[in-house]
Amino acid sequence: MAVGHASNFLGTINDVAAVCAAARAVGAVSIVDAVQSAPHIALDVAAIGCDLMAASAYKFFGPHAAILFVSKRLQGIIPPLKVRPSADVMPTRLSPGTPSFEAMAGTAAAIDHLAWLGEVAGTVAADAPLRQRLEAGMAAAQAHELDLARQFLAGLGAIPGITLHGIANPNRLHERVATFTFEIAGHSADSIAATLAAQNIFAWNGFYYAWEPAGVLGVKERGAVRVGFTHYNSAAEVDALLGALAAMARG
Repeated sequence: MAVGHASNFLGTINDVAAVCAAARAVGAVSIVDAVQSAPHIALDVAAIGCDLMAASAYKFFGPHAAILFVSKRLQGIIPPLKVRPSADVMPTRLSPGTPSFEAMAGTAAAIDHLAWLGEVAGTVAADAPLRQRLEAGMAAAQAHELDLARQFLAGLGAIPGITLHGIANPNRLHERVATFTFEIAGHSADSIAATLAAQNIFAWNGFYYAWEPAGVLGVKERGAVRVGFTHYNSAAEVDALLGALAAMARG
């Protein structure tokens, strides 16, 4: 059973622990796609109860390195795609070839960066265990992202002609990450993204491989615009984005 942790289209956080529990109840294997949640949520495979979890380090400020958690139950029974002479023990048993050591180093540095956020936020000591510093860093980042999300939603609600796809209620922001997808009446997603790019504001347009949500919402052909906020964004940048969107809506 495969389930996305956070939607890369709507930003919605799904109850993956409940899904994984349902999978266990019928003897099914569960895999969680944590690509979109990894930059915003401190992941805990034990609490979620998944058999597998996949993510990509580039989403949390690292290099393009694939990451896969495999439960101990599955580590010895998954048939590996590898040459016969290579080691048949973890952690390299499931690696198809020589690991990308430079990508691994970059991924470790990205994790250290998130842990450092907890230190500079003043909520944890520099000599605290890595997991503790990481959770503190993610909590500090989440608090900052929450402020930016509230600011963005308040400003977006004052702009006529904008349709936001996903949770817009500021009292339900705990149910989503700070990823927002929207449309502006009379403007194509391509033109919106191009106009923003010309102002040094970077957004994405299309349907982001989210085939089912895009189809249900009817935007698979025309696409929509997606923006996201994280710990390095500022309130001034949110204001700049809102100003650019308001100018397009007026035009």
